[in-house]
Amino acid sequence: MPTTDATPTAPHGAGFVLTVDVDDDAFRNDPAALRELVEAAETLKELADELLPRADTVTTLSLTTPEH
Repeated sequence: MPTTDATPTAPHGAGFVLTVDVDDDAFRNDPAALRELVEAAETLKELADELLPRADTVTTLSLTTPEH
């Protein structure tokens, strides 16, 4: 397999999505967990801004309940 020093390019519209399924009582039993999750989302955005300074970055936190 040939090797190359070229930097790979991502396709237009490439992105990263993180989905977190939580049960109904997850944050009721531990309110600090929600704050920590929000901080983690903010940290991911800061990292993306740092690594990809020319990219448009958006942070959206969407919590869903697991389907049983």
